[in-house]
Amino acid sequence: MKPTSEQLPVYSLHNFSSPERKSQQFQVEVFDAKRHFSVKYPHRHDFFEVLYLLKGSGYHVIDSNKYEIEPPCVFFMSPGQAHKLEFSHDIEGFIFIFTADFYLLNRSDQNSLIEFPFFYTVQQDNPPLQLLSREDILFLERLFLQGISELKKADAYSFEMLRSILDLILTTCSSRYKTSENSISKGKGHILVKRFYQLL
Repeated sequence: MKPTSEQLPVYSLHNFSSPERKSQQFQVEVFDAKRHFSVKYPHRHDFFEVLYLLKGSGYHVIDSNKYEIEPPCVFFMSPGQAHKLEFSHDIEGFIFIFTADFYLLNRSDQNSLIEFPFFYTVQQDNPPLQLLSREDILFLERLFLQGISELKKADAYSFEMLRSILDLILTTCSSRYKTSENSISKGKGHILVKRFYQLL
């Protein structure tokens, strides 16, 4: 990733939304080689991203760390991170992008998002979650499909359903995510470090 941070394009969530959804704070959709959004790699964005890949191969470079795409796997991105995707034409999966405001609405614990082990990591790495259980693979796939279905409904309960679906995705992935941070105390100091990375 040779370009400096100043040269990298920074995308906002509205760059990935259809005109009628420009003001939305989230998007969930199928991810494949035929996506209609054109982006330049490497780039940064100002939102969170969960990328669930079920098929394909290649590499995902996140902040100079290179990870092989070995489906089924889930990648997580925090706002401000630089990344580059190099994937095969048969790539298939789902993507859920969202702002902190969307996830944290009506939550008493405003740290709950950064407490997940894969956002603003203290170790400054982003290894993907490798899914080993068929039950987990199917469960996450159903959650993403349900999210896409709720997005199409756009009724009074859809946003709450989508927020709940996102929480289930993040909580499920967190419980399966193996990292050295799991052994670090989740005390005030740990959150302060993550908040510092969030501000950078």
